[in-house]
Amino acid sequence: MGIFLLAGSCERGGYLIRLWIREGQPLWYGIAGGIILVLYGMVATFTDSQFCEDICNLWWNFHCSVFIMGLDNRWGPTRQV
Repeated sequence: MGIFLLAGSCERGGYLIRLWIREGQPLWYGIAGGIILVLYGMVATFTDSQFCEDICNLWWNFHCSVFIMGLDNRWGPTRQV
């Protein structure tokens, strides 16, 4: 369970980079975000290989479905309700 919490915390690195690029925050936001994302890559080494394989399959399915939904703009975030 601790590894999940650590991984979830490290995902905030991408958010810091987004703040730096899109919101005009200071450069250290981007640097800190990059360091945190590198640590996020190391979190996978703390688990067994079967766990990593399962997570990779899960993310592969997620990213493929997001890509497919993005092909049709009706499902995109700009959809007017």
